[in-house]
Amino acid sequence: LFMARWMQMSFYHQKLWKTLVPLFASGVFMGLAIASKWIGCYGAVGLAVLFFWSMARRWREYRAAMRDGRAEWAYAAAYPRYIGITILFCLVFFVAIPMLIYYFSYYWHLRGEGLASFADMFSMRYVRKVIDLQTRIFNYHAGLAGDTHYFRSPWYQWPIIWWPMWYFSGTANLPTSGMISSISCMGNPAVWWFGLVALLYVLMRAAWKKRAPEAYVIVLIGFASQFLPWVLVPRSTFIYHYFASVPFIILASILMLDRLRGEDP
Repeated sequence: LFMARWMQMSFYHQKLWKTLVPLFASGVFMGLAIASKWIGCYGAVGLAVLFFWSMARRWREYRAAMRDGRAEWAYAAAYPRYIGITILFCLVFFVAIPMLIYYFSYYWHLRGEGLASFADMFSMRYVRKVIDLQTRIFNYHAGLAGDTHYFRSPWYQWPIIWWPMWYFSGTANLPTSGMISSISCMGNPAVWWFGLVALLYVLMRAAWKKRAPEAYVIVLIGFASQFLPWVLVPRSTFIYHYFASVPFIILASILMLDRLRGEDP
């Protein structure tokens, strides 16, 4: 959301510091996402693609201004300085800040391993503990490559809800005998099937138009960043890995419905 807001701005038309505010917010929430679940790293790739795609537009505007020498574009000569400052701040926003957020998210975990105070987080002992945890987490997931779980489902089955997952079933603490409690995991067909059609529509329309609408590009890159990495993952996967892609098929549905109503972004 904040990256999309930044893409609507331009340091040619707004004060430079104002364009840095949504980038800062985007970096903070990226750090929170990665600290919550590693698939936030997939989203980080999408943010990078959107950032550099938008920067390429600023570059084209700059080149056009320098080539044409139009007086009203004279301020574009500031591009080298503006781009340098923006990238410098982005190293803080999208590298330093997310790393700090991720590291300090282990505070309560480390309290159970002898951490006495927040100040101890700055000691190399606990830095090494967090690094060791990353190795253990990665090795665990890498070890699932040969898993034969009954409800495993490859990436191409998720959008059509080919193989839902059964989370739980049991009879404990139920008031009447003969009853069971059950929790299953599947997509809502009205959302997932319609969203898949809408996503294909957005893709075709973006490819057809000489200049794809920005909203279409954001939705497609957002979806691709959350979905395509799973194509390359060798471990067992499940339908719930598609959850992070669902917001983007909902947005694609909105874009298609708007188009059917005669409106366009």
